[in-house]
Amino acid sequence: IASIRDQSLMPVDTPSEVPLPSIQVEELFKCAIESRPDYRQALLLVEQRHLQLKFDQNQRYPQIDLKGTYGYNGIGRDLSKSIDIESQRWSMGLAVRIPLPDQAGEGRLEGSQLQKERALLQLKQVEQLILLEVDNAFEAAQITYKRIKATRVATRASREALEAEMTKLRTGTSTSFVVLELQKKLADAQSREIRALTEYNISLAELHKAEGITLPENDIELAK
Repeated sequence: IASIRDQSLMPVDTPSEVPLPSIQVEELFKCAIESRPDYRQALLLVEQRHLQLKFDQNQRYPQIDLKGTYGYNGIGRDLSKSIDIESQRWSMGLAVRIPLPDQAGEGRLEGSQLQKERALLQLKQVEQLILLEVDNAFEAAQITYKRIKATRVATRASREALEAEMTKLRTGTSTSFVVLELQKKLADAQSREIRALTEYNISLAELHKAEGITLPENDIELAK
C-alpha cells in the first residue's frame, strides 16, 4: 500500500454513452408487461384461481356416469368347463348423482370467487406499479441524457477558455494564477461530465430493470 500511496490513479476509460431508445413510453410498457416475471406470476395466479372456481362450480351440477361390466361366470367343476361361450355375462347401466345444496359447498364456491377477484385486483396493482416504474425510469433517463449534453458544452467552453489563456501566458499577457484557475474549472467541468455519464448509465440500467430486460440487454442467458 505504501508503494502506491503517492501514485496518481488514472482511469483507462470513461462511462459509455448508449443512446436513449427513440420509442414511446407505451411501447416500453408493453415490453415490460411481456417480460416482467412479477406480472407473469400474477397472471398465472389469476388462471389458477379461475380453474379452481370452474371446478367448484362444476361440483353443483348433476353427474351421470355410464357403467359397464363383462366377465365369465364359473359354473363347471373345473376351469376349462367354466370358461365357455355360455358363461359370458355383461351388463350396462347409468349412475346419476344429484348434489344437494349444502353450506360447505356454497362456502367453497364463494371463497373461490373471492380468491379470483383478489387475484385480479393484485394483477391490476402489479400492472399499475409496472407502468409507474417504467414511466419514472424513462423520465429519469431522459433528464440525465440531456444533462450529458449540458455538461459537455460546459467542458468545451472551459477547454477553449484555458487554451486562450495559455496563449496569453506565452505572450506574457496573462499569469500562471489565472491559468491554474482555468485548469481547475476545466477539471471540475470534466468531473461533472463524467458524473452525468455515470448517472445516465445508472438510469438506463434502472429503465432496463423496469422493462424486465436486464439479462438480455447484457447478453446473459439463464441455464435451462
